[in-house]
Amino acid sequence: MILDKKQTRTLSVIAVIAAVGFIVLANTIFGSFHLRIFNLCGVYIILALSLNLVNGFTGLFSLGHAGFMAIGAYVSALLTMSPAQKSMNFFLAPIVPILANVELPFIPALIIAGLAAGLAGFLIGTPVLRLRDDYLAIATWASPR
Repeated sequence: MILDKKQTRTLSVIAVIAAVGFIVLANTIFGSFHLRIFNLCGVYIILALSLNLVNGFTGLFSLGHAGFMAIGAYVSALLTMSPAQKSMNFFLAPIVPILANVELPFIPALIIAGLAAGLAGFLIGTPVLRLRDDYLAIATWASPR
């Protein structure tokens, strides 16, 4: 069965409404443990879709996409932590002075973290995508670590 654009758009709107409804319902019914499990499921679904994008559509075998997710997570964590939390976490080696007193709300930190991960992906991906087959997998495995 092939759907036209109007049917696809209608189904997409219904799916978004169902997802928002589930989130609202889950916040009222489930406890913190179950919400954490749903949160992790969402993260892993996004990772699986990104791996499907790389392996399925391009045919390239990349092992480094989780490393770029880690770069984004680390940047967003650094930007959303309070200066007191940063001083507690960075007691052995001091944090970069520029980031010591920076605390941003979640949405701007999320956007900046996405841009940082994208920049890292661009810098590493530009030379690595010239490789093929096993060499590409080896280079992407070692690059973000």
